[in-house]
Amino acid sequence: TKTFTGESFAVFREELIALTEGKTHFRSEAVVKTLDGERRDVIVQLFVEPDSRGWSQAYLALTDISEQKKSENALQSSESQLRSILRVAPTGIALVVDRVLQASNQKLCEIVGYPREELIGQSARMFYRTNEDYEYVSQEQYRQIDLYGTGTIETRWQRKDGAIIDVLLCSTPLNATDISEGVTCTILDMTARKQAERALRDSEENLRTILHSIGDAVIATDAQQRVIRLNPIAEQLTGWDASEATGKNLKEVFNITNAETGLQAEDIVGKALTSGNIVRLSNQTILRSKEGKQYPIADSAAPIKDAGGNTNGAVLVFRDMTEELRTREELQRIQTLESIGILAGGIAHDFNNILMGLFGNIALAKRKLSPDHPSYKNLQNAENSADRARNLTGKLLTFAKGGEPIRDHVSLADLIKEVVGFDLTGSNVKLIFEYPEDLWAADVDKGQIQQVFSNLTTNANQAMLEGGELQISLQNLDNIDSIIQSLAPGKYIKAVVKDNGPGIDENDLGRIFDPYFSTKQAGSGLGLATVYSIIHKHNGQISVTSEPGKGTTFTLLLPAKDSAPPRQKTAEVETTLPLFPTARILVMDDESAIRDLVTELLKNIGYSVATTGNCHEAIAAYKQAREKGEDFDIVILDLTIPGGPGGEKAVKEILQINPEAKVIVASGYAEDPVMSRYAEYGFKGVITKPFSLGELQKVLETTMAS
Repeated sequence: TKTFTGESFAVFREELIALTEGKTHFRSEAVVKTLDGERRDVIVQLFVEPDSRGWSQAYLALTDISEQKKSENALQSSESQLRSILRVAPTGIALVVDRVLQASNQKLCEIVGYPREELIGQSARMFYRTNEDYEYVSQEQYRQIDLYGTGTIETRWQRKDGAIIDVLLCSTPLNATDISEGVTCTILDMTARKQAERALRDSEENLRTILHSIGDAVIATDAQQRVIRLNPIAEQLTGWDASEATGKNLKEVFNITNAETGLQAEDIVGKALTSGNIVRLSNQTILRSKEGKQYPIADSAAPIKDAGGNTNGAVLVFRDMTEELRTREELQRIQTLESIGILAGGIAHDFNNILMGLFGNIALAKRKLSPDHPSYKNLQNAENSADRARNLTGKLLTFAKGGEPIRDHVSLADLIKEVVGFDLTGSNVKLIFEYPEDLWAADVDKGQIQQVFSNLTTNANQAMLEGGELQISLQNLDNIDSIIQSLAPGKYIKAVVKDNGPGIDENDLGRIFDPYFSTKQAGSGLGLATVYSIIHKHNGQISVTSEPGKGTTFTLLLPAKDSAPPRQKTAEVETTLPLFPTARILVMDDESAIRDLVTELLKNIGYSVATTGNCHEAIAAYKQAREKGEDFDIVILDLTIPGGPGGEKAVKEILQINPEAKVIVASGYAEDPVMSRYAEYGFKGVITKPFSLGELQKVLETTMAS
């Protein structure tokens, strides 16, 4: 018992008992103790040679196997640890010999969806969709093993259920010098990671596409206001490339000041980062680009928060307000012009009636005097003054309601040659005119556009009293929608009118299109306001730039037609039309003074006249004369009768009575569509109030002779 441990002695004792019962030998492992108490593993062997009298001789042998036991225990422990590793490893592990699976762990079975018994002994080809993929991975793995001792490659496998998975395959030979002994492979399922990477790439691409296509400028920053992203619009406005700006402090890239004070504007990004809320700035903000350009902007900032609600950055969105502010200014100017137009139209109409009295009575007085009479020249001067007043009311009527342009295809080059050439007659200003041979036809009201270029030429001529150059150029302009957003898409003609006069002071430049504003002592202040109103009514655009001492440039955009302009008609030789002294004329006008004046004028030159004050009286008078067989040769109808129908309705009724009736429309609203397209409404002639006796006589004779 001193030699054997308790457990080993119990076994030894049992064996001894067995020997007494006839057993001749036994062999067993046991644990013994040396004299100094050290435990040793041994093999105990006992042999007995019995005789007829009992035991004669016994042999006991002990073999020390302590070191062998230690090695076996270490091997068992290692194998146990390896089994645990294979069982819990997050990657698939396999032993492959000549690309045939010899062993695998459970994780590999889970990755590929096969039970272990369906894997062992099978070729790795079962995991690949095509032979090409299988061969490529094999060659690449062995190539890397030859170079680096191990091979790593990303590939795609097919599971048992047909699903395609992304895997990272790493292979290491068991024997670096003899790969035929087998290769240990680890397989990491990368599917979820690859899907996340693809989703991230798609998200990045979508974000990039959105930022590139959005019309606003966008800058993103981290929590320390360092720039991490700019879109192209932000690059354009700030003057910074994204590569240059990334990592810079936002204030260096986004340099903004208050438009009113010129001081540094509020730090809205810092405010958004601190408050965690969206922050907006007023529209009184100026962005100064890297190159020093200034843009009025509107901007806002919002915090960027993670899933936990923590703020880790901010996004700044801003846009260039230049065009919008210009549009607002134009809208305000247009509203002002429209308001003035309503007032001006009424004033001009009433004033024209007054001028009618002046023209008529001057004409009557002149007919009673010979040209050499001392008072004849005074009457002529009075008539000239009345004519200038009539031109002024014409400008006022440009602002009136209903003055829409009557468009036609017009050769702008011919129009400018005619108008500008006439206005510069006797001037020491030299005209330089350039235009392409294939210039489109302008879709404009010829009379109104003549007034535009006449006003611009007159201004330039008056600005260069000592002489100079007036440069006018024309060009076709297509794809206007991509150039100027405030204009309707389509084709336009761009006209540039440039002089080298003294220029316009910066303080006056923004007001030159305002009604009644003038820098000239003799100016009425309606010239450029008229120009602006006409261009606006044509759905065009006009802008001006000027620098004191370097002249002024007006740029006009007028609608065009993609066709050649009409050829200029050859001027017809005027002929003296015959007079019809026996003609009977019916006049309708709501103003009794005008009726009396026109009656006297017409009778003075030999016509028979009847007058009415409204539409119903005129129709009744014409019908009654028709029934008596005393038709009127000419009917003159005032277009507008306050409180009732005017000439437009009356002519319809008269033409029903007599389809051959010759009717003339008269009005102070020269730009009314009825006046411009009178024939479409049934009229045979047209005359604009106030008119002179000569103008009235001419239209009467022309209409009667038609």
